[in-house]
Amino acid sequence: MARFWRGEFSLALSFWVIGPLVVALAFVLPEGVGWLVRGRAFNPLVIFAAIVAIWTIVLVLQVYLTVGIWRSAGQQRFDAAGRRGLWGLAVQVLLVLGALNSARLFIMTGVPELSEGVGMALFDDPSLPPYSVRLMRDGSEAEIAGGFKYGLAREAETLFATAPQLRVVHLNSAGGRLGEAVKITRLIVRRQLDTYTSATCASACAVAYAAGHERYLRRGARLGFHRGIFAGNENAEAMKRLLLSAGIAPAFVDRAVAQPAESIWYPTDGELAEGRVVTAFVDSYRFAASGFGADATLLAFEGELRRTPGLEALSESRPELFDDIAGLYLKRYVEGRSIGEIEDEVRQTEVAPVIATRLPQVDDGILVDYARLLADQYAALGARDPAACFTYITRGSDARMIAMMGPALQKREVELTERVLRSKSHRAAASAEAVQAINVEVYKKVAVAFDSQAAALLSEPAKVQPDQYALFCNVAVARLNAITSLPAHEAGDLMSSLFTQTKAGNR
Repeated sequence: MARFWRGEFSLALSFWVIGPLVVALAFVLPEGVGWLVRGRAFNPLVIFAAIVAIWTIVLVLQVYLTVGIWRSAGQQRFDAAGRRGLWGLAVQVLLVLGALNSARLFIMTGVPELSEGVGMALFDDPSLPPYSVRLMRDGSEAEIAGGFKYGLAREAETLFATAPQLRVVHLNSAGGRLGEAVKITRLIVRRQLDTYTSATCASACAVAYAAGHERYLRRGARLGFHRGIFAGNENAEAMKRLLLSAGIAPAFVDRAVAQPAESIWYPTDGELAEGRVVTAFVDSYRFAASGFGADATLLAFEGELRRTPGLEALSESRPELFDDIAGLYLKRYVEGRSIGEIEDEVRQTEVAPVIATRLPQVDDGILVDYARLLADQYAALGARDPAACFTYITRGSDARMIAMMGPALQKREVELTERVLRSKSHRAAASAEAVQAINVEVYKKVAVAFDSQAAALLSEPAKVQPDQYALFCNVAVARLNAITSLPAHEAGDLMSSLFTQTKAGNR
């Protein structure tokens, strides 16, 4: 080794025999280090040490190879003449080009790997958000949220050990280290736990989600997939192997790992069902509310609620009420209530009274649009569940009914609610005589399609029998359609009167 380093061997022996052996070592030794690391559980310190070792081996052998052959080539140039001297010069040119290529590889690959390794091992992976683990509903449910980074699996395993009745793990995360996801996967499989996502679970998180004995997804929540990546280098094989072992359809897995790491594929509900990713899609009442982790703050809830158009308008028109709503969300979240229960309580105790107060005051255009919206909502519910339609008309809606109406009607309601909250109108109440006259006209229009007995159902809902729910719903739709066919000012006066009665408890 020393003689090669000093250039004492011939150029032919150095270049054609010893050189290839050193190059072989530069491949074999790093591969051996990688093999040792791949057999261990994810540990950033071990990974960083392996990165340092691999690049140290590569760079040291590169320097050793270059210096030894350079010196031998130099001897050829100065000790001989003619062709042999030119061969020495040619070899030195090749060595310069090889060294430059190695420097390029180190800058493009080694520096990013070392930089990311330092962050993982010594600075708590600063590119990933903090993680949190918490138990809910007396330990029958748990949530893992935030970045998948070193320490998460250990903390989860410690906490889960205190909850022998644990059955469901909520996973809400944008992902992180695949190695940590593997640990979470093993924990879920060992405990035969179900998995559930209420918000978003993507990248490494989706791998852990796939390990669930039963896999649930809340309607509207998302699962995201893409290739794995480390220090800019993408790798599809590890994630592919994990997803296939979870029983995911091969065609789905191929598409999932074909997605470049800089983007995420969010499959539709149909694609998730066909790919055997999700066992069941559930409503917002099934499990405890989740998505904000163990360290949920009032500020976090306020930020999320402001993304809802109607509540954003409320935060501007009634900031003190908006603060109360955010506080209620946080309180019920900590108590382990479901999203559906929280939304129903907020709607019934906080938002509905404000809407009921504002509706009689808004302009004709909003009132007519509200009549059209209600007619379409009643018709949609009546077609699917007459009992739900009857309940909505007589007692108001809940989250299940809103979901049954479909996204288009939900969007219309949100937009109209925002218009109501932003409205500055203060209309004068129409006289009782004028309202009565308008009502008579509406009754005549309804009576064209229904007999007088059916038309009278709306005035005495307490006497309506279950077998009359569909008829009751149809009559209500007909009345609203009749109202919208009136001149705008008459329709507005009547709707304003009806909403005033509703506010007083006389629907």
